[in-house]
Amino acid sequence: MRLAVHQQLTMEWWTRHRPRFEVFVSDLVLLEASRGDRVAASKRLAELAGISVLQTNEEARELARKFVNRWLFPKKAVEDAFHVAIATVQGMDFLLSWNCWHIANAEFAEQLRSICEQLGYKMPILCTPEQFMDTKRVKDEIVEEIRRVREEHAARFDYDVDAIYADLKRLEQQSSEPRISLGPRRIRPAEVEAEADSVGSGRRTQAR
Repeated sequence: MRLAVHQQLTMEWWTRHRPRFEVFVSDLVLLEASRGDRVAASKRLAELAGISVLQTNEEARELARKFVNRWLFPKKAVEDAFHVAIATVQGMDFLLSWNCWHIANAEFAEQLRSICEQLGYKMPILCTPEQFMDTKRVKDEIVEEIRRVREEHAARFDYDVDAIYADLKRLEQQSSEPRISLGPRRIRPAEVEAEADSVGSGRRTQAR
């Protein structure tokens, strides 16, 4: 069931949302797409025809080696390390994958990102195609109910930030549960400049 849903979402992203991005693949993606049932493989390769293919260079090899040596990928998933490494050294903004074990995994991504930053790389955002769908695609009853409650609450205060903040502080004071404040993660000035330089440069996505 889950596989069927993923396939449907992937096809929807590919046909409806892909035009918004500059899409790339790697030789590893082409290799994987060519495996399995011949008819299905032929269809996959036909869809990938004409898409720019990223080079697998020495930098990617060394970064993949770092990932593996730090035990972030099991031996059987070494090629997943290459997917992340290639996308990173080639400056992708996003890496799309349904592999939520070793790639599109928020907790796991933090460890990968830490290594990339230590080596001077900015790792792409690792996510699934579903995270690039617009909100008009599917209506979820629970989500819709939450949105309705949220909008009603905001409307009570005429969508005023200060008024909403005051109400949240009121609720906080009425609660017996303690609140904690961890503080924000600061970005170093050099990183802020780098982010500013990247604005308007376009979004580059590697389909995995």
